[in-house]
Amino acid sequence: MKSLTIHNLDDELYNLICADAKKNRRSMNQEIKDKLHLYYSQNVVTDSNSFSKFLGLWDNVDKIEFNNNTAEMQAIDERDWQ
Repeated sequence: MKSLTIHNLDDELYNLICADAKKNRRSMNQEIKDKLHLYYSQNVVTDSNSFSKFLGLWDNVDKIEFNNNTAEMQAIDERDWQ
């Protein structure tokens, strides 16, 4: 694996990355890697005739966030079935 060092991030960008990492319960390193992966996976054109550029793409981060946000919908209230 390769490493990358980013110098001279402005405070606003640094704070945004920190906030996202905290919100997503990830390290800053993992947050940046996930965002880079998401950006490049969505912006790769594989076929000029493809509709893929119009479709949303989910990665594991999106899947986890969706599952976390909809977890309470999975609960079954037995009273609803009486």
